[in-house]
Amino acid sequence: MKYTFDPLRGSIFSVFLYYSSLTVIGMLAVSSASAIDAAFLGNMDGEVALATVTLTLPFVIFVGGVAFMMGIGGSVSCGKYLGAGDVQTASAIFTKTLLATLLFAVGVCFTATIGVDLLVVLLGASPAIAPSVRTYTSILTLFIPFSVTGICLSYFVRVDGRPLLAAVAMTVGAIVNISLDWLFVVKLHWGIQGAAFATGFSQITLLCMLFSHFLQKKGKLRFNMRGGSWKEIIRAAYNGFSEFANEISAGFLTFLFNRIMIRRLGVAGVAAYTIVNYILYLGSMACYGISDAIQPIISKNFGAGKAKRIKGFLWIAGGTVTFLGILIVSILLLMPNSMIKLFTNSEAEITICIARDFIAHFWPAFLLIGINIVFSSYFTAMQKPVHSAFIAISRSLVAPATLLYILPLFLGNKGIYMAVPLAELATFILALALFMPNSPLKLIRSDQIYKKLGEKRELFPQKGVPTSESRFS
Repeated sequence: MKYTFDPLRGSIFSVFLYYSSLTVIGMLAVSSASAIDAAFLGNMDGEVALATVTLTLPFVIFVGGVAFMMGIGGSVSCGKYLGAGDVQTASAIFTKTLLATLLFAVGVCFTATIGVDLLVVLLGASPAIAPSVRTYTSILTLFIPFSVTGICLSYFVRVDGRPLLAAVAMTVGAIVNISLDWLFVVKLHWGIQGAAFATGFSQITLLCMLFSHFLQKKGKLRFNMRGGSWKEIIRAAYNGFSEFANEISAGFLTFLFNRIMIRRLGVAGVAAYTIVNYILYLGSMACYGISDAIQPIISKNFGAGKAKRIKGFLWIAGGTVTFLGILIVSILLLMPNSMIKLFTNSEAEITICIARDFIAHFWPAFLLIGINIVFSSYFTAMQKPVHSAFIAISRSLVAPATLLYILPLFLGNKGIYMAVPLAELATFILALALFMPNSPLKLIRSDQIYKKLGEKRELFPQKGVPTSESRFS
């Protein structure tokens, strides 16, 4: 029983099930809270409230993107050191990553608060929606330090062996969000302000619960600035850049969709896209939960040189996200109207009609989204940030943005709806091409050769080049 859930020694299936189930529960709790948030707003305040949330998304995604970059990049690097048994360096990377993330969050909070009017303009809000966007953004900005630090901490809690705490914290945060949404939006009729405060208070709850892990000292990581140079933090951020690129690309793509939908179909079009986007969000978050779960597992096995275990985790993750994709597609095709009506009232007939047409052409995307996310996470965990970034940027920006401008010229509005499914197909082909020469065994052998070359340089330094030993000889 001692090693049942140990990433290095436990049964592959048991470890995967333990980590992934907990992470998926946490991710689904967060995404469900966001979806219920939108459902309350759509039913209580109508299309303008839904459009406000969508127009604000690019800013929220940008801020969250940096948090994901630092949290995932830092925790993967941390996991590799933990797998190799170097706890002190792992703790230093954790501490410095958290400090850098917090400084960024405070800076963005201060800047966005001062320049909120400019931010509203940059987000593309029309005069009719601008006041609502300004109110919503102003409140969310105040909670940025809590949300960003919480996201970062969640990854280190998982890599430190407590995925259950991370899942519980995310679930409790979601419950707080939903409860306050009901109180502020439904009962007190605070509208978009209530939704923003509900989100902010839930983020404070999440942060406090995660922080308790390090105060109680139940894991291996400690707050320690000694060891692990700042250059390693930069490298860790670079390794997590694919996650940042993925988030930023998704934010920019949302911005493009907002522009196109409001130009071609008005506020109803943006509201319809909001509905489809939340359905996509729910499905994607389950896949992200699985990919986030395997990252610390793979990074630890990478540090320990266990290629066969990494391959096993990849097969199980790939099969699981494929099953989830089929399940989501089945629900969308069998009951599209039921899904749509969760986010709006029966009076928004145009919005419902557009959303139904959107789903009819969009559903194939769910069959490939999960596989592409797993491929991207694999490369991040194996410290191949360029490969991971190629996949992330391809599926979140380059392919869909290109198709978004080309397809409508020939297919009209259907071209808008089909851009993302075709982009996922193109990305899947790219991911396979990148994986073939970068299997777990090949990357581990390459890493071992690199380490041996480094050891030889230390033992036999080149003439005139000082090393840690030759300086004192």
